[in-house]
Amino acid sequence: MPAYETQAAVGTSLLVVSANSLASLTTRDATPPASTGRSPAPFTGAATLGA
Repeated sequence: MPAYETQAAVGTSLLVVSANSLASLTTRDATPPASTGRSPAPFTGAATLGA
């Protein structure tokens, strides 16, 4: 098993998490809104600021 540098491992992980989040949000946008009417925007903003 090859050893990866920490920056490369973290960068790859962030890329995978970002792609997964984008796919999830795209799927969520394609479905009708829930009865609660909550928006994922505050959570998306908090996650972006936290990264």
